[in-house]
Amino acid sequence: MKKVIALCILFSPFYFLFSLEVNIKITLLNGTENNLLVNDSINEISGVKGHLYFKENGKVIKEYNHASPIVKIQNISALHNISKIEIYMELHDFNDISEFELPQITELIVSYGLNNKSMLSINKMPNLSLLYFNFMNITEINSINLMNTQLKYMEISYSKLQSISKTIFPKTLKYLNILGNGIVLIDEDTINDINSKNIIVISDKKINGINNQIIGDEYTKILPEEYKRFGP
Repeated sequence: MKKVIALCILFSPFYFLFSLEVNIKITLLNGTENNLLVNDSINEISGVKGHLYFKENGKVIKEYNHASPIVKIQNISALHNISKIEIYMELHDFNDISEFELPQITELIVSYGLNNKSMLSINKMPNLSLLYFNFMNITEINSINLMNTQLKYMEISYSKLQSISKTIFPKTLKYLNILGNGIVLIDEDTINDINSKNIIVISDKKINGINNQIIGDEYTKILPEEYKRFGP
């Protein structure tokens, strides 16, 4: 017995290193609350309509299946290695994404469930390099300074977007994709900011004043493959 105890003490640091688990609380639209224990080595959360996956280097470590949409996810900050969130048709009125305001997140890819309020969290993700919001209810981007991010590609497509004003984009941004929103009004100051940083705007219609622009389906020939990979 003493030998067993000694071995447990000897190897206990390695045990905790490889098997430390954290509690992630998920609330569904139907009122169900689930507490999931997941390994803190998880570096990606992905999901498609009723199926949520916690992954480590592309490998599924834990799967969570649910019949009702997700309205809240709590304690993601405990996943110290999380760098990517990619979820399609999983959320319902998930307007507060403050749980995603983490320095280690580099890619945020979401379809459905967010609105204007969600945009306020983006500048609190200092290492975010890729943002993809699709089929949202984001009618405007107003008075947001994104200089604190590392965004290279930003897409808000098919999201009822009507206007962009008083917005400062990061110098790292190469593409701003606003396809599927029809005519989007952009104020003069924001247009000047876009042009000064040589940002390429992808839109349905030509926007007067924008120097670098891709119209409609032309993006399929011009846009790098890494920015055409989205979708379930």
